[in-house]
Amino acid sequence: MSVAKGSLLFSIGTFVSRLSGLLRESVIAAVFGATGLLDAFFVAHRIPNMLREMLAEGALGSSFTQRYTAIKAKDPARAKSLVWNMLGLTALVGALVVLLGIALAPWLVKGMTVHGAALSSDWQRNATALTRVMFPFIAIMSVTSIISGVLAHAGKFFVSGVSPVALNGGYILGALGLSALSLKYIPESFYDFTGDPRLFGLALGTVLGALGQFIWQASAAWKDIRPRTKIQLWNEDIKSVVAMMGPMIIGASAGQINVLVNTNFATSLQEGAVSWITLAFRVLQLPIGIFGVAVGTAVLPALTRKLAASHGQIQEEVSKELQNAIELVIWLMTPCMVFLITCSYPIIRLLLEGGKFNEMSVHQTSMALAAYSWGVVPYGLIKVFTAYFYASSRTKWPMYVGFISIGFNFLLNWLFVKQLGHVGLAATAALMFSVNTGFLILGLRQDPIKWNKSRLITSLTWVLGAALTSALVCLITPVDLVWKSSGGIWARKFEAGIGLTVDGLVVFIFFSLAAMAYLRLSPRSLFEMAKVRLKRGKKHEGSR
Repeated sequence: MSVAKGSLLFSIGTFVSRLSGLLRESVIAAVFGATGLLDAFFVAHRIPNMLREMLAEGALGSSFTQRYTAIKAKDPARAKSLVWNMLGLTALVGALVVLLGIALAPWLVKGMTVHGAALSSDWQRNATALTRVMFPFIAIMSVTSIISGVLAHAGKFFVSGVSPVALNGGYILGALGLSALSLKYIPESFYDFTGDPRLFGLALGTVLGALGQFIWQASAAWKDIRPRTKIQLWNEDIKSVVAMMGPMIIGASAGQINVLVNTNFATSLQEGAVSWITLAFRVLQLPIGIFGVAVGTAVLPALTRKLAASHGQIQEEVSKELQNAIELVIWLMTPCMVFLITCSYPIIRLLLEGGKFNEMSVHQTSMALAAYSWGVVPYGLIKVFTAYFYASSRTKWPMYVGFISIGFNFLLNWLFVKQLGHVGLAATAALMFSVNTGFLILGLRQDPIKWNKSRLITSLTWVLGAALTSALVCLITPVDLVWKSSGGIWARKFEAGIGLTVDGLVVFIFFSLAAMAYLRLSPRSLFEMAKVRLKRGKKHEGSR
């Protein structure tokens, strides 16, 4: 399966799951508002979620996928044994991490809020209790990451992309149902163990959602993961996976570590700052997950197979695969960046305003989203470049780059957080995504990659032209003033929806015209290509 097709399937599945994620954020914001209460939940959630990004979906998932793909190409039976052994080892280590995290929860929360000296004892109690409740999340997601690697190799990208719907359903169930039940039935004497009962219900829903995602993926991959032999917790294949994980832990997750640092600094700002930057980043995850992560997920097994076939030599096919993935990310992520920057306010108003999430919260969150959005394209490129380094077993360079970006991010936050507030935190994160990407590109110089430079320059020229033109049109077209409404919340959401539709069409049209010019395609030729593809699809279905 090609990277483009794999990315498309993953993107479709991820689009569905991200829509459910936006519904999740809207429900959570409406129920709790951008308050200190929700800040405590996000801090508690950040700890196991950071471990998920660093270990499960970062180091563990990437290293397993690389080794599993390489081994399966030579010995399918050995690859199946690796799956079962890794599931056993991951479950065991995950259980130990959960127990350790529950025991160390008070110190973990203190480490997360080292700059939040004014936080109340109730706030600390809530964050500590919620951390303990949600720590099983990391164990469940770690096991799920192994199954995701199996699904990626099997080409089941849609299932892998859509399964977070179950996770998001857990959040929604927690916010709308379990929170109310907890408030009603948990006695006050238990609050030291559960924290605020409303947040306890939300945290419990989070864990149940993770379990639902695991069951969904496991049922789709059951043929490849069902027990066959006794579990071996250590052998040469597992050793090779673990050996790759060390450098990957930082290399694959520098962005998440920077977000963690930002969360820490945000606790020193006014109440709601943690919620503003967290909700803004989660909205940002929609285009990142649909396009950037999708391409990175699809390109890793593709590059690994091509490198295995060429005995580790970077031949023309490998170079072509990498450049295609880079161009694909740039063409997909740049219009997203333009749209997010120019439309951040109506996006937040449409998605999150309501209930306890008021006008001030919309304004503050939209500013954070606009600042974060400058890093959308670099974030997507990071996924592709790290996939290349992992496929070629050059895991140390992303690790070094991760250390550099984390250090710069901490320094800039230390210097500017008091002057720029939560917006400065988001802008610093976006800048660090760019720094990370630049250093990863430098790391490619020692490899004999054959770039098609003329095609790349032409592609970037068309992308830049489309970006500048569409951004200018969006900024000089005051759609929000034309449709200005003095009505209630639904009138304001309607106004925001109209503005987003118009600006979205502007961005889509300009980038579509640029893509057609770059590919030298006319509308008629596109129509003919679509007809040919449709006929092939019908013929294939008829022959089955």
